[in-house]
Amino acid sequence: MKVFALILVFLALFALAKAEHTSLYPDSTKIKVLQKQLKRFSESGDTDSVLICQQKLINTYLELKHWKEAIKMQIDICASELDKSDFSSAEKSIENGFAMVHKHLAKDVYALAELYNLRSVLAYELGDYDKAIENVKQSIQYQLQINTEANKRDLATKYNNLAAIVSRKGDFDEAIYFYQKSLALRKKYGNELEVGESYNNLSVSYYRKKMFSEALNFQTQYLDILNKQSNEKLTREYILCYNSLGIYYLELKDYSKSLETLNKALALNRIDEFLIEKTHHNLGYVYRMMNDDENARHHLQKALTLNQKKYKNVHPDIGKEYRHLGTLEIKKENFEKGLYYFQLALINLVTDFSDSSFFSNPKLVNIRSKPDLLRSLRDKAAALRTIASKKTDNVQWLETSLVTTIVAIQLIELMRDEYESEAAREFIIEDALPVYAGALETIMLLQKAGRIDYLTQAFEVIEKSKALLLTESLQKKNRAVAFGVPDSLLQLERKNNINIAFYEKQVADAKTKNDSILATLHTNTLALYQEQQQLLKTNFKNNYPNYYANRNKFSVVTLQEMQMFLRKSETLLVEYFLSEDKLWIIAANDKHTRLIEKKLPSDFNLWVKSYLRSLKDYTLLADSSMKSYELYKTSAYNLYALLLKDLESEFTKNLLIVPHHELGYLPFEALLTNPAFSKFKGYTNLDYLIKKQSISYAYSATLQLSQSNRVNVRPASCIAFAPGFDRLYAGTNDLLNILPESKSEINLIKKILNGQFYTAKNATKQKFRSEARNYGVIHLASHAVIDEQQPSNSKIYFSNPTSRVEDNVLHAYEIANLNLNADLVVLSACETGSGALARGEGIMSIGRSFMYAGTKSVLMNLWKSEDRSNASIISSFYTNIGDKKSKALSLKEAKLRYLNEADEFQAHPAFWAGYVLVGHNGEMASQDNTFLVWLIIGFGLTLFALLILSNRKAIV
Repeated sequence: MKVFALILVFLALFALAKAEHTSLYPDSTKIKVLQKQLKRFSESGDTDSVLICQQKLINTYLELKHWKEAIKMQIDICASELDKSDFSSAEKSIENGFAMVHKHLAKDVYALAELYNLRSVLAYELGDYDKAIENVKQSIQYQLQINTEANKRDLATKYNNLAAIVSRKGDFDEAIYFYQKSLALRKKYGNELEVGESYNNLSVSYYRKKMFSEALNFQTQYLDILNKQSNEKLTREYILCYNSLGIYYLELKDYSKSLETLNKALALNRIDEFLIEKTHHNLGYVYRMMNDDENARHHLQKALTLNQKKYKNVHPDIGKEYRHLGTLEIKKENFEKGLYYFQLALINLVTDFSDSSFFSNPKLVNIRSKPDLLRSLRDKAAALRTIASKKTDNVQWLETSLVTTIVAIQLIELMRDEYESEAAREFIIEDALPVYAGALETIMLLQKAGRIDYLTQAFEVIEKSKALLLTESLQKKNRAVAFGVPDSLLQLERKNNINIAFYEKQVADAKTKNDSILATLHTNTLALYQEQQQLLKTNFKNNYPNYYANRNKFSVVTLQEMQMFLRKSETLLVEYFLSEDKLWIIAANDKHTRLIEKKLPSDFNLWVKSYLRSLKDYTLLADSSMKSYELYKTSAYNLYALLLKDLESEFTKNLLIVPHHELGYLPFEALLTNPAFSKFKGYTNLDYLIKKQSISYAYSATLQLSQSNRVNVRPASCIAFAPGFDRLYAGTNDLLNILPESKSEINLIKKILNGQFYTAKNATKQKFRSEARNYGVIHLASHAVIDEQQPSNSKIYFSNPTSRVEDNVLHAYEIANLNLNADLVVLSACETGSGALARGEGIMSIGRSFMYAGTKSVLMNLWKSEDRSNASIISSFYTNIGDKKSKALSLKEAKLRYLNEADEFQAHPAFWAGYVLVGHNGEMASQDNTFLVWLIIGFGLTLFALLILSNRKAIV
């Protein structure tokens, strides 16, 4: 059984230790004998005899009506069955334990805590992490009712276990939170080794977040604790610690320290071949990163030999060594041998695949390790691309490389579907970015070879790298509402999928170990869940046919569909993809598509930083205006030349920008289409891109098309909020200035749109939550605070609360869970378009949360800007909206009007470029004139009736 499960089960066994050492009933010889036997069998590891003895003991306790001891023994039986991986028996025993507690000792919170803990273990082992989390949290609630020092240690372990499950789901931020709670308790109530375990766990979590300095810090603290111990049995812990340190130093590019710690691990290890293999593998990887190919090959070959000795036939760890060895051979231009190694890697990673042909790839079933398979497919595709570059007749090699990459992309989608949380999926997408980049490199080479028929695939690849979490979430959300499927059936479908995935893995593992009996057992269990899922599918097909047809459908928009959309809106779509050293641009209008590849200039990151600093740093603008001007004019033109100049001949009325990575922070409106004056002559007459183009943004083309085509939005009646603020927001340390222009914004909107308008103390969060869904335009003139570390905790303030501060602070996660039908949300608040960058997903802003909630478009601000300029632009924007102009044109003209009226200083883009439009850029839906329509109809019918009556009188 997994080490994790053993840690969890420890708590269930802890309380029973006393029963093993002390006879509870001195007069009961039978119990004494059984307890001694149980202790002997436990120490010898005879699990079958342990269970038999435990069953005899519980029967004796039940006969004597000693309920407390019987329940403790029932808990022990559950733990033993879990230890044997007898999950079916364990499930029955756990439920029997609950029944016994409720019948005989309903208030035994310790027993309930342990039973919920064991139920969590079972759910974890079966792969149902949500259920595991739910039950361990319930266990913690009972544990909190036991106020003893020993209980505090148990509680620390449970927090540790909760963190481990959350980490398995990929939500490392939440895992760190619970590991920290465990650490705090262990520092107070635990021993040093328990504290060390917490340091180690935190280290691993930070490593998975790619925060290597933090990981190194916690692992170093763990090593300090190990060094204080005199226990000779800690050799294994030392070896694991040194291996971790070696990897962290590698990631920080400190190769000498990395080799030093890994060699310490190797010197300590003389017995454990598993750890020897791991250390050789890590040393091989470090030497490979150092370009010391000879030493890399030496250690990787040793690791391979040890793995082959251990696993005999095939195993994922063998596949991993072949992949690294293959990379070394390709580097030496031993292409045939390198591809042979990659093919062996694939064979070791997929159960039913044995084809050694370079041109063959496995089907994505019965996979032993999906992450390793993804890396092997990625590296094989790169090797084929390298070989193609050395050949004149290279199309077949390039096409095979592209096919291999497409299989890798399909695997990414499969992996993404297995994770529930956004945090976990973000990490998968980030690891997938080199795969997408590889596909684009191959398509560019095919294009150079005269094969332009791959542009459609290039567009699809770029789309699959963009905002998939947001797009997929919206699609699933819409389907659930649209097809009216009961939540109970959706939960059953999810549970079956979890069980099927778990037992497919169990079958594959059993086959790897050549355990035919276990493989048959798991195959039979798998068949039961598959049959249950088939019955559920039949139910969906017969009773919910629309859901059945669309339940797993997730696809990106095609290039042809997007071009039809662009034709209607006279728009040029410009979509970007950034890798470490290259930029790809795909530009499409209704007739043509171009794919452009550029090597990123060495100063690219400097240009981005300089551009943003020149726009956001008001202190620099005030104190050193010439330096600010130099930063701005140089970076603004250089970025334009890189990002858009090649496309000038294809500009139409509108530009739709789909940025990637740090490009999402840039307002393209303020880019300079021509070099600026060398001497400062003011900001009014510079050649801003906004003077030529209406500009809007999208998280992805797929999302843009689906949001633009939505028809179930509310008409353009408005709900607006302009809270009042004191300097200090009640109950917090947040200093919030009064926004004097916010009321004038509201007063202007009143003249243009019908609706509800709340100001000062009436602008409450409660009103927003209860009423916002009924309006087509939502306007918030307030303060916003961005949380870079936890984007979901970013917030917008409403009026000063009378009670708790939480009552009137709206967080990003709360916004995302709303069900809005707005055509437009205007966030007249600072930094609502800013936030942490989730690579592969975009900027995690408050504006993004409104898109998730169902909004068609969002007007938001990228930085902290001046209140009066904000009000001027917003007022002009609404005036233009009232004149039936498109949203993009309304924003363009509002900014140009501001520029025309501003002085040379206030014409600086810092004052006007921050507002950006994301999403639907066309005209607003019409105002709700239902009453007026019926009034006209009623008036017409009345007039018609009067005419008939008058005609009758005339005839008479």
